Amino acid sequence: VANVILSDILREVSLQDPADLRIRRRSNPRGNYPAITPFVNLLRQRVRNVMSAARVLGTVRGRQRAVLADSRRALPGDGETFDAVITSPPYATALPYLDTQRLSLAFLGLLSPKELRALENDVLGNREISKSDREREEAAIKQAQSELPTAVVRLCAQAQRLAAKPGNGFRRRNVPALLVRYFRDMRHVFATARGKVRRGGSFAMVVGPNRTTLDGETLIIDTPHLLGLVAETVGWKVEESIALDAYQRFDLHRQNSITTERLVVLSRAS
Repeated sequence: VANVILSDILREVSLQDPADLRIRRRSNPRGNYPAITPFVNLLRQRVRNVMSAARVLGTVRGRQRAVLADSRRALPGDGETFDAVITSPPYATALPYLDTQRLSLAFLGLLSPKELRALENDVLGNREISKSDREREEAAIKQAQSELPTAVVRLCAQAQRLAAKPGNGFRRRNVPALLVRYFRDMRHVFATARGKVRRGGSFAMVVGPNRTTLDGETLIIDTPHLLGLVAETVGWKVEESIALDAYQRFDLHRQNSITTERLVVLSRAS
């Protein structure tokens, strides 16, 4: 519990710029950032929240466990099935996701620098890709029609045309390959989850669109709609898509964000 609370306040009580997602030192740091008072205040707040929830829920029967696994390849439980999956998956190429927790992972000694680099290259939705992998993924875009919806392949092909023009830096040049890899990885997630959810069960995800700029042209990535199409290729059915308000997480990255998200609910009919 102490490590969780410390992790939550770490950006505010360190030399890290709290407004920046990436590791960045404050431009005008103070001599000291006291941690004890915010730690105790947040701990008290969390205890109050737990007690309030307990009064509403009463005795919770069942069992809980936390399992570290890759949802593209396997989900826990030998022969075990579930009524539903509830998740908020990564957005396509939107953020360097590991950076949201990099400071805590390093400070608490949970991962070594070598392990952090390996995880950064492997996590779903990451923005890192080697030149050889990029070339292989780009070559596969035309053949992706066999496993990905037409709308996804069309988006990747459009990104590929724009990214190939002069003036795009390596980050923008990587976008088409990262897009096709992201949607293929998410297809694996949907297929894996479908094998663990009972007939009539659901898959609910909160996800929003994002955008990127290639050759001066803004490309909207309608991730909720496209993921629904991808899910349907492996046997899910889109039941509903509900608009939600999003909140700004990091001020320095607001120019790349879109202020809406959607709750997409899928069902397994067979």
